[in-house]
Amino acid sequence: MPEVGRTIAEDSEIKKVILALCINRSDVMFFWPIPASGTFRDSGLRAVGLARVDWIKAIGDLKLGGFRTRKAKEHYDEPGWPAVMPSVNELLSLAFHGNIVDSPEHPAVRDL
Repeated sequence: MPEVGRTIAEDSEIKKVILALCINRSDVMFFWPIPASGTFRDSGLRAVGLARVDWIKAIGDLKLGGFRTRKAKEHYDEPGWPAVMPSVNELLSLAFHGNIVDSPEHPAVRDL
């Protein structure tokens, strides 16, 4: 939530990420947390772009400083995205099981 983000210092232990909505071969949607800065960000966003046209596998490589991405070796059916997508709030609730820091008074923010 924006009002929470403004209260957290830049040097806190909070890890900023880009949440990419993904789906696996079992048609289960999930969020992939891509670092918001650095080489893992760049290679993660490239992987998301590749995944728009092919099934891929992305593997973090510390030596490389990013994700190694490869196209699936086998052919798989198109992803089974739902006909009506859940709202962003519904997706976030599913992803975080209701553990959303929604105010500057939240215990997680106070603990920082």
